[in-house]
Amino acid sequence: MKKILFSLFFLSPLVHADTLTFTSSTTWTATASSVHVQCWAGGGSGNPDNGGGNGAGGGGGGAYSSSTVTGLSIGVAYDVHIGSAGIIAGGRSHAGGFTWFVDITTVSAAPGAGGGLIANVANHGAGGQATDGAGSFKKNGGDGGNGNVTGGGGGSSAGSAAAGANGSGGDGIGDNGGAGGTAPSGGGNGGAGGSDTVDPVNGSSPGGGGGGVGNHNGNGNGAGGKIILTFTPAPVQNPGIYTSGGVYTNGVTFH
Repeated sequence: MKKILFSLFFLSPLVHADTLTFTSSTTWTATASSVHVQCWAGGGSGNPDNGGGNGAGGGGGGAYSSSTVTGLSIGVAYDVHIGSAGIIAGGRSHAGGFTWFVDITTVSAAPGAGGGLIANVANHGAGGQATDGAGSFKKNGGDGGNGNVTGGGGGSSAGSAAAGANGSGGDGIGDNGGAGGTAPSGGGNGGAGGSDTVDPVNGSSPGGGGGGVGNHNGNGNGAGGKIILTFTPAPVQNPGIYTSGGVYTNGVTFH
């Protein structure tokens, strides 16, 4: 009787890193037991109230946190929570939201505060603080600029290697709003403050703070956060060669 030799062949897994970027909350079903996580929090909005001509403060930029998370179970879904943008609502500014992976104690980044007014004097929103987040590497978001007749610029979010940049204050004469902070690599710029004739500008993603209002209408909203996951998927082996008898074989001789 003729002998036929069947062999099982395994593909050599290609070692490569996958990168996934999330800008809205969802879950991630793990395909690796270890993943490098980068989080940017949401930026705060600028204040929409100029305090009777004082100019309003710019919103703070979101902080950054990163860490490598190990011990994940392949096939299990883990939470990916993206910090909300701080927006103008009810005639007042609002902070952005926390961004986190798995939960707020695993890897998380803190949001920027909304721009404010204290005793009718414009006041900036503080950038998100690294100490309020969780991770092995953390950076502060930039502060918004103070209003001064025109609106203060929003602070930038932190970058992947540096703290965010502060927004500039209003110009004191009404012509130009404060410039938004220019973000380091990976971060989002802050929005410019408004003036007598120009609306404030929204912050840029991820996590830039919005500009404060001047003596003109308009809202400077913050930008939402972001998560980047980088990981090497677990190798998947070729299951082998399927025989006419419905059996996967590995060097087995059939008669």
